Amino acid sequence: MDNFVHVIPYEVIVQMTETNEIPTGVELIQAPKIWDKTKGKDITVAVLDTGCDCSHPDLQERIIGGRNFTDDDESNPDIFLDYNGHGTHVAGTIAAQKNDKGVVGVAPESNLLIIKVLNKKGSGQYEWIINGINYAIEQKRILSPCR
Repeated sequence: MDNFVHVIPYEVIVQMTETNEIPTGVELIQAPKIWDKTKGKDITVAVLDTGCDCSHPDLQERIIGGRNFTDDDESNPDIFLDYNGHGTHVAGTIAAQKNDKGVVGVAPESNLLIIKVLNKKGSGQYEWIINGINYAIEQKRILSPCR
């Protein structure tokens, strides 16, 4: 039995730096219609994926911590950077800030707990994923700043 799971092949083809829009998917689920009631403030979303670009201008203020469970960066638990791009894309879909500098996420005022369970190849062992889920459940506060 294969001990690895894989994300669908994902490749960053073009990274837009000058855009100001609500993505189609965010519009389709009608998120903007509830933003006058809530934008996710005081909610933390755990993102179990390939990590996150912690310096991304739409995300850096939303990330409250994270953990690496993969073999990237010699398995250093404090380095949860995204070398693949998928985790950063997912984090942006969830919580990209409404700052007129890019796209906006579904819950632009929510916080992100980045849990890296898939490595730079987009692959992860079941053990990494299980440990990541357990870690997410256990968190009540920030444990590790973004590096």
